Amino acid sequence: LKSKLQYGTTGGSTGIPLGFYHEKGVSEAKERAFIITLWHRVNFKMDDRCVVLRGNVVHSANKGKFWEYDPLNKYLILSSYHMTDETLP
Repeated sequence: LKSKLQYGTTGGSTGIPLGFYHEKGVSEAKERAFIITLWHRVNFKMDDRCVVLRGNVVHSANKGKFWEYDPLNKYLILSSYHMTDETLP
């Protein structure tokens, strides 16, 4: 059973990240379906542009660029890990 599970954590915005196990290959699809359903309720369309701020690792952050663009989904992904007084205007 454990081989089907993957460990993850919340972003820790309360100061302490919450750890949990989720099912590999299933939980992500369920989350995506849930998000799409919510987007439809608020009239957000899949081809609309979107800013993502959810604890994603931004690989270009070590070069001082704290965001990445996902052209397939039209997502501007911001690094919540680098939101400090020094990096924000």
